[in-house]
Amino acid sequence: MLTPIKCHWFSGRSAVGIVMAQDELGEIFYLIGTGDGLNEQIDVNLITAFGARFPQSLGDALFGVQPVVKRPASAKRVSAVVKKGDKKATPRKSGK
Repeated sequence: MLTPIKCHWFSGRSAVGIVMAQDELGEIFYLIGTGDGLNEQIDVNLITAFGARFPQSLGDALFGVQPVVKRPASAKRVSAVVKKGDKKATPRKSGK
């Protein structure tokens, strides 16, 4: 079961809402749908139950959520950036 967290409304001829909802495992979903505009809570619940999936990246941008970026295991961490004309960076020695 999804639990609504936030909703953004876009109104013109009808009330279009995008709902940010969370499931039991804590995963965030975005759903889009229309409401009749008479009762916001009922409209949010209807969109949460029957709305169409909204793209995750667009929902993150709309609601200001920082997406979780997974770095591949093969990627190496870069500790210094060397610009042209600068002295070369020396690698740090671990330990002593």
